[in-house]
Amino acid sequence: MIPVPTHSFYLGGTIQQAFDVYRKTITDGTLELYASETITRKWSEWQVAGAIDTYNAPFWFNMLVKPVTTGVAPPGGTTSRLWTFTPIVTSDVQKSATLFFGDPNVQIWQAAYSMADAFTITSDATGTDPVMIEINGMGQPMTKVSDPVVPTRQVGDALLPTYMQCWIDTGAAVIGTTEVVSRLISATLSADLTRTRKFLPGGPASGLSFNRTGVGKRAATSTLRFEVPDTAEWDLMDAGTPCKVRVRISGAPIAADPGQYHYLQWDIYGIMAEPSWGEFETTNRTLDVTITSTKDATVGYSYALYVQSNRTTL
Repeated sequence: MIPVPTHSFYLGGTIQQAFDVYRKTITDGTLELYASETITRKWSEWQVAGAIDTYNAPFWFNMLVKPVTTGVAPPGGTTSRLWTFTPIVTSDVQKSATLFFGDPNVQIWQAAYSMADAFTITSDATGTDPVMIEINGMGQPMTKVSDPVVPTRQVGDALLPTYMQCWIDTGAAVIGTTEVVSRLISATLSADLTRTRKFLPGGPASGLSFNRTGVGKRAATSTLRFEVPDTAEWDLMDAGTPCKVRVRISGAPIAADPGQYHYLQWDIYGIMAEPSWGEFETTNRTLDVTITSTKDATVGYSYALYVQSNRTTL
């Protein structure tokens, strides 16, 4: 049975068929190199990129972090609309998806068992783009399917870097206590999910593709660019101070829950390192620092993603 699509997104993307090929070399003294060739493995590779919105982000974060099917009521809120994605460190739980690609006027393909390998979220207030996301991964080989019924696309609230906030806490302070005001210029969060595919023998019906996946140890990185009116961030970096950093990009108010806003947020724990100087609007110095996520003993994880929207369930 062909899966029926349940979600449709305003994100550009492609799925490519991929092969490993064995070619038998001719060793008879002639100038032809190969005598025959055989496909030995098949799979697909996919990528999506574009502006992320709060309505559809929970779907993607189920593939990037862990399964969450409903939100919870946020502090001060009344409706279950806050989605929290904290990595599970004892098992491999990220969701897979069947992805569809093509032109309904020519041909539609599907790639079953597609899982994400890496992602990057970018919020840059020096440009005019909203918050962007890029995800890539692998799936089963592409197969032709009949044109599916495409679900109605739901457009979530755009997230503008102009509305970005940052908190940096240290010591016993709870994350999200000390806001850094009007200094953060851009922020990225990225992770290699260290996923592996296992091409185990499966007999003549195996289809030459992988039939099991695994995952290794992982960490996220967040690169922050600050304007430098003083040395506050430099001092934290230079001292190797363990930091608790929260970045939040807000959207519009949620009318159904007064006082609540659409937002995307990430928390990350670790020291600031890998400094790099730059300039902002040709007049001010900037400092780039990168945090590699390190497990915090209090919360039990090294990074987390959050989304708040008018969506309450998947």
